[in-house]
Amino acid sequence: MKPFLCSLVLMLLLVAHPAWADETRRFLLIVDYIGGDYAAAVQGGKVINAREYKEMQSFSADALSLFAALPPPADPQAFGRIQQKLRDLRGFVQNKADPTDVAGLTREIKSATVSLYQVATFPLKPPLLKRAKKLYKENCAECHGVDGRANTTRAKELKPPPSNFRDPSVMAALSPFKAFNVLSFGIPGTAMASFDAFSEQDRWYLAFYLFTLRFTPTEIMQGEILWRRRSQKELGDLKTLASLTDGELLERLRAGKNESEEERRSTLAFLRGGLPERMVLDPLSYALAQLQQSIRMVKEGKQQEAYQAVLEAYLEGFELVEPELRANQPDKIPDIEALFLSARRALKGPELTLALPLLTQLSEELIRVQTDLGVKPSSPTLVFFNSMALILREGLEAALIVAAILAFLRLSGQHRAMVYVHAGWIGALGASVLTWLVAEFLITISGSNRELIEGIASLLAAVVLFYVSYWLLAKLEAKKWTDFIRSKVEMALSTGHVMALAGVSFLAVYREGLETVLFYQALLFSSTSAQGAVLLGFVVGLAFLLVVIVAIFRLGLRIPLRYFFGFTSGLLYVLATIFAGEGIYRLQQVELLHGTPLNLPFFPIVGIYPNLEGLLVQGSTVILFIASLLWFFVLVPRRVPTS
Repeated sequence: MKPFLCSLVLMLLLVAHPAWADETRRFLLIVDYIGGDYAAAVQGGKVINAREYKEMQSFSADALSLFAALPPPADPQAFGRIQQKLRDLRGFVQNKADPTDVAGLTREIKSATVSLYQVATFPLKPPLLKRAKKLYKENCAECHGVDGRANTTRAKELKPPPSNFRDPSVMAALSPFKAFNVLSFGIPGTAMASFDAFSEQDRWYLAFYLFTLRFTPTEIMQGEILWRRRSQKELGDLKTLASLTDGELLERLRAGKNESEEERRSTLAFLRGGLPERMVLDPLSYALAQLQQSIRMVKEGKQQEAYQAVLEAYLEGFELVEPELRANQPDKIPDIEALFLSARRALKGPELTLALPLLTQLSEELIRVQTDLGVKPSSPTLVFFNSMALILREGLEAALIVAAILAFLRLSGQHRAMVYVHAGWIGALGASVLTWLVAEFLITISGSNRELIEGIASLLAAVVLFYVSYWLLAKLEAKKWTDFIRSKVEMALSTGHVMALAGVSFLAVYREGLETVLFYQALLFSSTSAQGAVLLGFVVGLAFLLVVIVAIFRLGLRIPLRYFFGFTSGLLYVLATIFAGEGIYRLQQVELLHGTPLNLPFFPIVGIYPNLEGLLVQGSTVILFIASLLWFFVLVPRRVPTS
């Protein structure tokens, strides 16, 4: 097996949505479709459109089957409650229930499913409506018309006809999230095909653009003036705009201010056609909004909703700004992560109100960070040292590992094997850049996916490091190493061991490489007036790293082989222990692994986090290391033949 190639494939797969995430969205599309179109089939307990009603019957059965096929979640009781609601929905359809009741039930099902499976119902980047307009004209206008009226020659040939995006009744039942799902999967039995060949980002752009077609530039301008006068700003975040239909947005606007329907329509025009494109991606603002939402949920006694809001604040807020924060103020990260962990722990406890002071403290800390990051580094000297420290900090671990392995191979005469190690770290650099490019231009790496990639990479690295360090330790007591190397130079390393060393090289560099790319991207963005200092700091820091590598390499050649084996093996064991703790912690952050918190401080520099599972894994690696030493040096003294 080639560990570094397998790992590359795994990392690229992790960036994409898992198959079950697509199936969850397909399920939500059907539920959304029932909620929006049922009123066209049934009114006053009577069927008014037989074809539509038959479709509603079929979809309500399909929704139940699709949901049953989803993977079992962490909360089986919540899963069972949704199943019961789906059975109720099917009964509603069969009994020709009132459309208002059906729409309300579908909203409950959708909300519960999104919470249970943590489905992203909004894009992580604001839509570029100019690009969306071009995509729409090239791919949608033939059927729906350039102006969205669906009165083209092609549209008149289609049965059923395509949607008219200028029709208020159509848009009242449509949200950008529903439009995104339709673009992703299409609608069976209609001419609406899937646009899954488009990137996820472009599908979101199109989904938002559809909502701009029925508003004029004048309405959008008037709406902006009205919007600025309002105190009800919570409707202006990307998640709300993506999740709500036009009808739901109008209801929220009616509740917030005494305005005429014409004024509300103008405000809606700005929310759909003006505000989205002007949004600046601000993960910290999103995190703060989610924390405020959590505080409200705590006061209302809604434990699960409060917990979910804090989880989203971390994964889709703070985690996305971590590269910029690490590039500028790395010392703040452990304290903020500890606060998030404590708040989540309190929200799972019996007394919800204990979480309030933690949530308040966390909000205040994020506001300070937001203020600090808003003040761009003005001193080129400060930017230079930040940049130099960044490459040294992120690259030192990987450099130590690669340099030690290369020195070991040189000492043991395995010059040809060094090619594989070089291929490993070069491939990791390429994989890091490729992952960043994929995330930047094809799909979006969410905060949870980033944690997942880091966690899996760390655990894989820990396993391979542990294996290689054990193998090195087994060679420590071989007698007369010089004669052994001379006579066995072609056999000293099997193919499996060579590839394992290459895997260590790949994983060690990939683990740091993607983070480094993201951190420098953030540093360049926050230092627009001193980008030359960023590049100079990178070059100087990289030069220091090369000096470290050469020093280890040269020093290793002067150390007796037995001692150098001991140093290399010990180094890899220590790093395996650090990576194991880091990997467990990252997977706990996305709730892929259970976490049992302990009242201990954070020591992220050595991979120690206050949770029982991570410390148990790290303790196990220490015990195995001690057991290996006892085995090779006490219980079974090794004897190598002299001939």
